[in-house]
Amino acid sequence: MEVTVPTTLNVLNGSDARLSCTFNSCYTVNHKQFSLNWTYQECSNCSEEMFLQFRMKIINLKLERFRDRVEFSGNPSKYDVSVTLRNPPERDSTVAVIVGASVGGFLAVVILVLMVVKCVRRKKEQKLSTDDLKTEEEGKTDGEGNADDGTK
Repeated sequence: MEVTVPTTLNVLNGSDARLSCTFNSCYTVNHKQFSLNWTYQECSNCSEEMFLQFRMKIINLKLERFRDRVEFSGNPSKYDVSVTLRNPPERDSTVAVIVGASVGGFLAVVILVLMVVKCVRRKKEQKLSTDDLKTEEEGKTDGEGNADDGTK
């Protein structure tokens, strides 16, 4: 899986800011199993505040600091989990954009790790299945390495 987020984002105070987060995966997104959380952390020692969730549908938690200004602008089916902050206020916009981009990057890494784990598990299951088939084929010999054709 490959996750793409901007390293920096410059936004004019009072305008909309799209926090872009996209990913590529070897699997199709299954909406029943796919989930994500967008969080905000004001400072490195501050606790994270979740402001948006996706669990089969978008759940906007409407934190007081963001009010009704957060909008999910991505499309998980198209490997896009971006959000848009409407009209970032002057005092919060720089910090919100920097932290939002950082959180987006963190979420992208989490999604990447989950997808890699799933890919590894799937490959192990395929290998086990292939090994079982080989074992069954090897079991169809007469003990001397000759194919057992049912006649004696």
